[in-house]
Amino acid sequence: MHAAKSSINRSINLILIYRIWFVSVFFGLHTLVLAGEKSLNAELCREVRLDLEKQSIYTLLPDGSELTNKLRNEPMPELKGSILGQILSRFYKESTGGLENWKDVNSVAMSSKYKNAEGEFKHRIIAKKPDFIKVSIYMSNGVYLKSFDGNHGWEKFPTEQKAKLIRDEQSLRRLANDSRFMNHLLYPFKKGKAYEYMGIVRESDSVCHKIRVHTEKHFIMDYFIDVETYLEVKVVQTDSMGYFDRVELNISGHKIIEGMPFPIKVETYINGSWNSELIMEKIETNVGLVNWMFQLN
Repeated sequence: MHAAKSSINRSINLILIYRIWFVSVFFGLHTLVLAGEKSLNAELCREVRLDLEKQSIYTLLPDGSELTNKLRNEPMPELKGSILGQILSRFYKESTGGLENWKDVNSVAMSSKYKNAEGEFKHRIIAKKPDFIKVSIYMSNGVYLKSFDGNHGWEKFPTEQKAKLIRDEQSLRRLANDSRFMNHLLYPFKKGKAYEYMGIVRESDSVCHKIRVHTEKHFIMDYFIDVETYLEVKVVQTDSMGYFDRVELNISGHKIIEGMPFPIKVETYINGSWNSELIMEKIETNVGLVNWMFQLN
């Protein structure tokens, strides 16, 4: 049993890629850190993020506007005409199809081929607003399942009869961070988040805007946005608290579905080393999902 679990954890560091058209969810073994270091990292993360959040609001909030609860819950609000504000506004239009298209999509189902060093597997994801998600990976000895219903997570290995609750707080922290419907570039005024514009860089044969998002769950998401198409070329996830490995996703081959671009191919690198490749085969929106489908108990 232990050997089977270890093999799955090694071979499927990236368990699912999701975002309607791209958000990353990574499940792997976390790095062990001393308790004192954990507490210090968390405190430093909070202090740094609070300062960054204030600067982020100043950069993005239009002059004369009030930061209300309604504005904090807007996925694509009107933004100040700063460089960062203009880039985000253009990204919302080009990469998500705009607010009206985004409002019309409430769920998604994606089937794909997942390849890594140990073989090729059938891979299926279902996801529903605001943060419901379930992944199935069809292994040679059965189906691996992982699910999150916005509050609780479950995991089931092929050799087990029943799914088990995920109780590790660090695993739940990352699961909550990565199960957000769409990516972290939306909801720019959500409490606890901060945005930074890191400039123009060359990445994957493209000239890109680099935008850094500090999330509420102590992760840093670096988005590389093509300056011409405003589509994502690459996303890098770093854990501010140091528990999890650095994950890099290289994105290519977008396809327009329901007015929105979905990435077709995603290659994953863990700490700089190639880990896996995922190729989308079928994507469906508004597939009639209900909450109980994400609960494995």
